Amino acid sequence: QKRLRPPGRWQTCEVDTTVITYRGKEQPLVLLLDGTARITSTATLRAGDPGYHVDGDEPLEHVVVIERGRGLYGEVSFLHSMTARDEPSAARDEAGADVQLSAGSRYIVWEGAALRKLLWGDRALANAFNAFVAITLGGKLYDSTRSVGQAAGDLHR
Repeated sequence: QKRLRPPGRWQTCEVDTTVITYRGKEQPLVLLLDGTARITSTATLRAGDPGYHVDGDEPLEHVVVIERGRGLYGEVSFLHSMTARDEPSAARDEAGADVQLSAGSRYIVWEGAALRKLLWGDRALANAFNAFVAITLGGKLYDSTRSVGQAAGDLHR
């Protein structure tokens, strides 16, 4: 934990603050310690895509908003940036959603390049970090499949 501190910055939001931007390059990794994160993503379906049931050729957009509490944000794009050490990372870590933290939120933010450099230089730390991210992703996957199951059950009532 102490080895992750130097490249990380502890911060508190004075106002609602967007910390990760959809399709933004070189996104940070954020650990929300206290507060609420609002994740906003736009799903676009086009004619011919599975699930597209609209007459015509106009794209169908659907905005998805999820609110979560403490946890890690930006981990998927960060992990994606770690997959090719010899490529420019900015081309590999586009964020898939906006992440906005509520006023008063306390968090730690790591810039991608500094954290990648630290992890590439310390295999043991990288393994511990990867385990933490895997646990985080597992929890998010569990939550999302559980909520889909609940929504499907609600439709049949």
